[in-house]
Order: sequence, then structure tokens, then C-alpha cells
Amino acid sequence: MTDIREILQRRTDLSTFLVHLTRAGESETAEDRLKSILQSGRIEARTPMGAAAARLSRDGLDTGGQKCVCFTETPLEVVHCAFHSSRTPVPLKPIASIASSAM
Repeated sequence: MTDIREILQRRTDLSTFLVHLTRAGESETAEDRLKSILQSGRIEARTPMGAAAARLSRDGLDTGGQKCVCFTETPLEVVHCAFHSSRTPVPLKPIASIASSAM
């Protein structure tokens, strides 16, 4: 079996960090949400996402079962690239916190 260190040396599209991006809500800033996550030690699935959620919503059905939490292993130095093609401008403001080390 290939060692993870070997894979990371060959793959420039992967990071040794798992990242969760926060965004502002109706009554909270992205920073407030991050503080809440760090204080509680929990990331909660609150937003229905994905193809099934879109279909259920379109059909007027409950989307509650489609809530998810998103993470990326995209290297931090290129995470902004994911938003360049977005039709909606996404303001990125780096706020880093390392809760624990994976390696």
C-alpha cells in the first residue's frame, strides 16, 4: 500500500489539512460562525445541498434530510481559485485555526 506521505509528495492538488470554509449568514458573520464552531467543538449540517436537495425543493418537498457539511483538502494557497468561476462574488478572508494535527 502506498504511504500517504508519498501520495502528498506527488499530488500538488492535495493538502495535509482538511478545511471547512465558513460564510456569513443572515444574523452571523463568518467570524462569528467560526468562533461558535471552535467553542462548541462541533460543525453542524444546517444547509440542504446537492442534486437531491435541489430536486426536492423544486417539487416543494422537505429538504431536511439533505443537510450536509462540506470540507476540502485543497491547498490553502489555491483555495481562492475555486471561487474565480463563481457567478456570485465570494469574499475570502483567511482566518486560520489549527484544532489538531492530522499527522
